[in-house]
Amino acid sequence: MNTYGRQDFEGFVYLDIHSHPLVAWNTARGVYCSVDCLGENKPGLALSLSMANMMKGSEDRLRSEMAIELVREKLFPEHVSRLRGVFVFDDVDSISNLWYGGEWGGHFQDRYLTDVGVSANRSCRLDANWIMDIMDSSNKLTTEWLECTKNYWQGTPHPTKKPIWERIVEGWITIWGTNIKEQACTEIFTYWPKSSKLLEYSCNAAITQSNDGVAAAFLTTEENHISIDFYLRMVDVKEKSTFERMDEYFNSHPEHRATTNAELIFCTPDMSDYSLRIPLTETVDFLVR
Repeated sequence: MNTYGRQDFEGFVYLDIHSHPLVAWNTARGVYCSVDCLGENKPGLALSLSMANMMKGSEDRLRSEMAIELVREKLFPEHVSRLRGVFVFDDVDSISNLWYGGEWGGHFQDRYLTDVGVSANRSCRLDANWIMDIMDSSNKLTTEWLECTKNYWQGTPHPTKKPIWERIVEGWITIWGTNIKEQACTEIFTYWPKSSKLLEYSCNAAITQSNDGVAAAFLTTEENHISIDFYLRMVDVKEKSTFERMDEYFNSHPEHRATTNAELIFCTPDMSDYSLRIPLTETVDFLVR
């Protein structure tokens, strides 16, 4: 049994705040969630920021992830999607095995590792080693990808490698690392100095249990390419009750309020430079038996 229902637990995540400013934004906010918890009705397929970063203009990675997703939908529908969930390590040994293996690069650096609190509606626990057998170094599917994908979703430990157990979570992540949040704020003030007041609101929304200000990605299909665009969830800001709830809470807990010296104006950051366009040479479609 590798699926879990409602749980609160401690874990670790890698947050590469230098690779994408919206990763820094969610980190500075202090709390973020899987896209299934956002309550947004935008067109297209909602994606986690981590998955959008993994795809980064690669048609092969897109195809491989879609193939893995189709296997999940057809054979393991109770599992949380890789496309939409949050990746969390729930034990230190798996992080050690990840470092020891030396096969995982990119944002898997100790400076990006932080401890977190997880509030999961549901989750699944999988050995990430299988991903190396599902995709080759060019992100293309291997000849044995289907069998390996089934083993992955079943939660089967890899037969030749020390397990790297990873949770895919539908729920909320609270970042406990103070240093990485401070660094993320510095990144945001550099990228979008005029959006400081909006970041302040986003942080205070997080403290008062609103999802406003969480950054997410949305994938849409065009005629000959896939588009991935980025958004900030801004729903509760339209309600007077949101600010009444904030005032009530911060009047009792003024030390918890996030404050900046920015002008009292909500300037939405320009995220258009980070949109992705992935050309398609053929339809993304797979038959899974």
